Amino acid sequence: VEAALKHQDLLSSMLLERSLIRVNKERLQTYLSLYANETSTHLSEIQILAIDKLFELGYQHGFYANLLKTKDCLLTDEYLKYRFS
Repeated sequence: VEAALKHQDLLSSMLLERSLIRVNKERLQTYLSLYANETSTHLSEIQILAIDKLFELGYQHGFYANLLKTKDCLLTDEYLKYRFS
């Protein structure tokens, strides 16, 4: 996602030129601004709380044997820095 964000214009042009997507340039820009933006690289606290709520509902309805917490399922920034250094 980070590479795509840094080179969004190039990536968009390549996708359009090769007919790899079924939308026009304007719709592609709309999609990218909504779904492939700076908030796509890390979860915000409100997103984490929302996922925790979904885990809670799933646990209450028997989908999970144990109550899951989002932060327990994520890779830490420290790990990612070490892994890709």
